[in-house]
Amino acid sequence: MVMMVGLRLCLCLCLIAPSANAAESYFSIGDRLARAYTVYKQQPITTKDALSLGFAPVNKSFCAPNLGIAYARGGKPSRKEPVTLYFTASGHISGVGTTIFGSVESSLLKSGYFIQTGASTFKIAVAFRNSSLMCIPDVPPLVGSIGDRLVINPGGIARSIPVTRDSAIAGNYHRGSCFGGMGTHYFYDLESAPNMSWKSENLMPVIPMYNDKDGLINAIFFASSTRQQTLFPPSANEWEPVPLPNAAMCKNWCDSDCTFHGTSIWSTMHFYFRDYTTVTCDPTFKCSFKGVSCCPVQS
Repeated sequence: MVMMVGLRLCLCLCLIAPSANAAESYFSIGDRLARAYTVYKQQPITTKDALSLGFAPVNKSFCAPNLGIAYARGGKPSRKEPVTLYFTASGHISGVGTTIFGSVESSLLKSGYFIQTGASTFKIAVAFRNSSLMCIPDVPPLVGSIGDRLVINPGGIARSIPVTRDSAIAGNYHRGSCFGGMGTHYFYDLESAPNMSWKSENLMPVIPMYNDKDGLINAIFFASSTRQQTLFPPSANEWEPVPLPNAAMCKNWCDSDCTFHGTSIWSTMHFYFRDYTTVTCDPTFKCSFKGVSCCPVQS
């Protein structure tokens, strides 16, 4: 019995104890979680806060080894409240996801970017933390950080998203426009990266945005090629307040030939990891409106 306790203590200390240069080597994606452009609704980052806001565990508190314990409003994602937050067994945020209602691109479903959960429901999630921290209740993560990585559906496709702009460029992401509060968008076309095929079925459905000042990740958004907002009754359903026709969606790019085949309207859901008020665009860029769709001036 003493030996088992000692081994457990050793495991916990090994996972918690930082190396001599941990402060220098640890990368943080941010210290907060806020949802939706123009809304910036703060999301709970501990289970204590989540419970106080009406979130409850999904699937009887089952802890997925690569993602953590899922929480949703009322214990089940709904059309009106599709956001799912994931927490470690120690009660700290470990990922975020949403449920798509209606349909998704069949190629994205087949490749594992979406996971079907019902006749017309599909989920997608992004993990923030190392799997070794997910399901051990007495191993708290580093204070002041919500994680150090971004991994799409870590129990399946496990596609990592670059956490720095330089890594995105090296990974053949396509540069888009800059928005104040968001940063510069980088898109990945699954067929023709770093170029864009302009097919909705080829757009990786999680889009990162980086602060141009330091090149660090600032936000992501989930993209749905089917409208998730409802008209009757009118509700954003936790997505951005307004669905985007292709012309409006193309404001996220700087390409004059932007269009999309396969859909005519999009829904987007942003999540911010840092203080959005500090993120601005290059003052030499030309913008559609102040701080909106800002692009380098062509010489």
